Amino acid sequence: MPGCGPQQPTGAAGSEAPATTGFVRGSVMLADTTEKGHAGTLVYVAGTGYAARTDENGAYIISGVPGGEYGFIAEKSGYTTLNIDRKTVSPAMHTAVTPLELQTGILEPDDSRLTTAGRSMRAMGSLHGIVTPFGAPTGENVRVRIDGTDVVTVSDEAGQYRLPNVDVGEVRLLFTMPGYQPERATATVEAGGDTLVRPVVIQPEAPAAPNPDPVPTAVPTPVGPIVQNDLTGDRVIRGVVEARDPEGKPINDYSRVTISIDNSDYVVTPDAGGRFSFERLPAGLYTVMGVLDGLEPVRTTADLLTSRTVAVVLKLSEGTPIDEASGTIIGRVVLEAGLTEPGNAADASGVTVGVAGTQLVALTAADGRFRMEKVPIGTVNVVAGREGYEPARKDGLEVTAGTTVDAGEIRLEIKRDSPRVVSTSPTNGADDVMVAGELTVIVKFSKKMNPASVRDAVSFEPATPAKTFIGQGAHPRSADDVLVVVLSNDSAEQPIRYQTNYNFTIARTASDTDGTPMKADYNFSFRTGGVGITSTRPVDGDQSAVADSFQMPILINFNAKLRSESITDRSVRIRPAPVSVPRLQVDSQPGTGWSTIVVFAELKRDRDYTVTVTRNVRTANGEPISRPPYSFSFRTLPEPSPTVSEPARMIR
Repeated sequence: MPGCGPQQPTGAAGSEAPATTGFVRGSVMLADTTEKGHAGTLVYVAGTGYAARTDENGAYIISGVPGGEYGFIAEKSGYTTLNIDRKTVSPAMHTAVTPLELQTGILEPDDSRLTTAGRSMRAMGSLHGIVTPFGAPTGENVRVRIDGTDVVTVSDEAGQYRLPNVDVGEVRLLFTMPGYQPERATATVEAGGDTLVRPVVIQPEAPAAPNPDPVPTAVPTPVGPIVQNDLTGDRVIRGVVEARDPEGKPINDYSRVTISIDNSDYVVTPDAGGRFSFERLPAGLYTVMGVLDGLEPVRTTADLLTSRTVAVVLKLSEGTPIDEASGTIIGRVVLEAGLTEPGNAADASGVTVGVAGTQLVALTAADGRFRMEKVPIGTVNVVAGREGYEPARKDGLEVTAGTTVDAGEIRLEIKRDSPRVVSTSPTNGADDVMVAGELTVIVKFSKKMNPASVRDAVSFEPATPAKTFIGQGAHPRSADDVLVVVLSNDSAEQPIRYQTNYNFTIARTASDTDGTPMKADYNFSFRTGGVGITSTRPVDGDQSAVADSFQMPILINFNAKLRSESITDRSVRIRPAPVSVPRLQVDSQPGTGWSTIVVFAELKRDRDYTVTVTRNVRTANGEPISRPPYSFSFRTLPEPSPTVSEPARMIR
């Protein structure tokens, strides 16, 4: 009888599961700190939640890192973020005794040379969500990757995943798992935000077409009693137990449960998470039985004829027949017309409908109606899918014992190659965007677009005079798939505003050249900076600057009108000192009336100079410029080469 023989631990006797995670260690030092002062730097594995902080000597160790290739990053407030290294973690090699060694990193303090036109740390955010493998007992081990990058993580048992430290903007997520079709989702990451990604369901791969003339390689069902110690097959049954008491509360004491294969001595006890497995099985059909407290067994069939691994779920109930601890879900799937017979209602038969996270599946009738029985009690999500249509779902259905829940209509839309926004400039969430005479916003689409539909779909606030361009030749930076919006400072009543959030929307009515509209509105925003320096002459880093005291003076352009009285000999500092004392004057830029400081200074040739604008500079209304002091450096032209003149030729 099942359960009467000696119980064996889950899995093959004497086997040990190979390590699946590894250890990483290294050191990160602070450049401006003395001995024993290097504690508190965060070191993390890019795109995952695995991280550690350094001790007083700068040492760290990160444990539990899944195998794979990663980037390793160090960051600390007040210091420049550092990409330490990029290496592959091998769980078999990189153990607690022999961890993966990374190179030592040195963090430099942040410099203070930031203005509206200066440098800033790149903004980052995070993503989280839930992925459900259709028909799998749990949601774990789904690989979630930001498409086109090495940023990756895996889902936990509940299907939850998290990706910290992700660049802002729109990203595409790729969900993969062995035996399942890949699925994608898009999300917009906001600076400092934690974005919730829409729930994703991945579907099993379609089984291979059967051989029209198959050659039997195994008997359908093992003949005679199955003896565990005699098994030599390559097939596995994996499963999970869900046990509840009469009130429907979970039972977590799995020592009260025994799982066995009918007609065998193969008996196992679930682990602390309710999981179990039967290994080394030959091909065949098996009946798996679960018993709680010696009550009537619950049976399920595992088909190992065509699959090497099968997942099953056993639902056990204390003192209550399993059928009474479940309910029924009914509903109707409606297909968008036009895929096979344009203008006519599509035949909705054969649509796959299932309860996410379970093996419960039903197929619809011609009118789209379906019925699923023995649905576990609790809150469930129903998923519907069919080739050629976008999958759809109904979430949050409350199932109680012995009742029927109507899911209503589930509408499937035809899968179309809809255009989408792939990038923007400024990026979504960008901060300190320069205010100049014009502010150019660029939106790139995934396809060539209908210009009129895009222009009609663009809106933004606050109101500012602007012109829109799309199409090849409409603007130097526009194209058939690139929209350019140029905000202007021509209006004194509605200028481009300082330190203001600008919110843009591309409505879903924007369509491609075939008339296919976007699936949803696209929104992005950025924040303008304050009063600052827009440009200089010479530019920062110039190695052959012409800085003639009269013909080519130094120019410092601002995006506001300055108070002339604030421009003194202390407003601009030049190092090393010029040959003579510089002379400063303030000019107005044509069109905007903004100010330019003109510096007449006699500089030596072939010399490095640094010009610094100090905190003394004020706007016409008395406000200081953003983040002073501001410095830029250049090198003057070298001395001209001496010319050698030929002696006059004598003609005799």
